Amino acid sequence: MSFLQNRFGFWAGLFLTLAMFQPANAAPPSAAAGKSASPPSDAKMQAYQEARVHLQKLGQRLGKIEEAAVKADPKLQKQQEKFRKLLMETMKADGYDAQTAMNDLREMQKKLADKSLKKDQRKALIGQFRKKGMEMQRAQRKALQNPEVQKSRAQLAKDTVAAMTKQDPETPKLIDDVKKTRQHLMDMPRQMSPH
Repeated sequence: MSFLQNRFGFWAGLFLTLAMFQPANAAPPSAAAGKSASPPSDAKMQAYQEARVHLQKLGQRLGKIEEAAVKADPKLQKQQEKFRKLLMETMKADGYDAQTAMNDLREMQKKLADKSLKKDQRKALIGQFRKKGMEMQRAQRKALQNPEVQKSRAQLAKDTVAAMTKQDPETPKLIDDVKKTRQHLMDMPRQMSPH
């Protein structure tokens, strides 16, 4: 389940960003940098795409583990709901109505699923969807600066990882792989730039 399905799970922020705001065929940032920069080699582009796919697969696997762990632990379910409410209330106190925004995003998703939608309408709707999603992320990041939210989030993350590890002992290894792959992806544009 994702952020848009009313969940604020441990991995939601990372994988929402990957899935929603970066097209599947997006090139690394250095590919679009300066006109004088020589384009990265096909092998480097291939490695970049493979790392992105690997990260997405890790996210899917961790998402399934998290879902099973939460399903098996009513206490963790309550803790997630308490955190979700706190985050929503904090966002609202900051002047952002997350519930309305999520409803709008769901409505846009339904429209985007309509195969009869004209190309120009689809393009405009995708632009609106991304803009609203980024506004939501900004509001969420701002709310996450609140000390009470940070404390609740840290405890939830710790308890979620513990429950996930109980569900699948490979969880810490998978989390470490996510961190290494993310770092690798961040380093790749520098490696692809001309020296």
